[in-house]
Amino acid sequence: MALLLLVCASFVAPAAAHANEAASLCGVRFHGRSDLHVKLRTDKARFLAGDEITSALANSATGLTLWWLTEPKSRAYPAIACVQKKAVPGRGFVLQLAECRGAGPLECHRLRSEIHHAKF
Repeated sequence: MALLLLVCASFVAPAAAHANEAASLCGVRFHGRSDLHVKLRTDKARFLAGDEITSALANSATGLTLWWLTEPKSRAYPAIACVQKKAVPGRGFVLQLAECRGAGPLECHRLRSEIHHAKF
């Protein structure tokens, strides 16, 4: 039984730890979810709160960034995922690689895949 608890804790603890560490995703450096929230609000990102994910759309002179901050009801909580579209002369906006942090490999893979296909 103790081994089972230890194995389960090893899956949960890294995800929880990553959510509060200093991180860099989609070109934004932040220290935890609260700091990212403040930075996105400062950049005048548009937020849409949902049951499992809060979305934020931030724009800059060179592109757009879509953020997904998972909520406690999500099985990927406390993961954060993002994807960028960069302005490319003559081609419009080109989708860049999606990133994820704060969840296990399977959940981050799922979030990256889903956010990569999001329309924005």
